[in-house]
Amino acid sequence: MTEPDAPITIALRDLAEQAPAPGLNTDALWRAGRRRRWAAITTSVAGIAAAAVLVPLAVLSASAHPAPEAVPASSGSAGLHRPPPIQFRQVSRIADSRCPAGSHGLPGTSKDECFYLTHTGMAISRFASVTIVQPSPGTSGYWLSFRLQPADVNRYANLTQKLQNLASPHDQLAIIANRVVLLHPQIVAPLDLGVFQIYAGHTRAQAEQLLHRLQQR
Repeated sequence: MTEPDAPITIALRDLAEQAPAPGLNTDALWRAGRRRRWAAITTSVAGIAAAAVLVPLAVLSASAHPAPEAVPASSGSAGLHRPPPIQFRQVSRIADSRCPAGSHGLPGTSKDECFYLTHTGMAISRFASVTIVQPSPGTSGYWLSFRLQPADVNRYANLTQKLQNLASPHDQLAIIANRVVLLHPQIVAPLDLGVFQIYAGHTRAQAEQLLHRLQQR
């Protein structure tokens, strides 16, 4: 490099040293979410289900306080009780009223909502694990962290790829247990690792309530 280029080189180096290191933390995720007009999170369980966003585990802050609390993924005694499968179904329409008798809709956690679903979806016998986590000390709220069985990972990746960034509510994936829609997060990216997190509430009690309903099958 010739000598006249030296001031330019020094200036570029100084700018590079001053620039903040790139990173994707939880705050950045929420800002990006607002640009996608994600629904505001409320303190009710019904509001939690409506506003949840399903995200890959890797995009959240690496530190978690308190540490994840492992919860058994299965229930009942082996050979004595086989719980019904957990359903993942694409949302077609959400009505702000109870499901009429004889309709094909399913109720949500609120009595005054009814979910109509497409045939796009899948079923699993159980999760490999479900844990309650608090992503970082600087953020409020709790999340449910899911890990799928290895046999379900590819099917789930294909399903989320179909739904990503469709017009609302077709980009929402209902998570159903006992014929009740417990969560219906938006799919903003295909999830091909079999691990993901969904916002579960401002308090640990709200997260525990959702977890309990997932296991009561």
